[in-house]
Amino acid sequence: MRKLLVLFISVITLTNSFKRYSYITKTSLGEKTAEIIENAALQLIDESPAAE
Repeated sequence: MRKLLVLFISVITLTNSFKRYSYITKTSLGEKTAEIIENAALQLIDESPAAE
């Protein structure tokens, strides 16, 4: 009975892990997210008029 319970919990944990991974991969911009945001911010600064 204990082995069955441990197996059941393992399957549930694994299933939840795949759901979490699926959500993250669908909503993440990927490994280069920081670089993309940094380049966009620098471009915005370059294109903005200087303060008076």
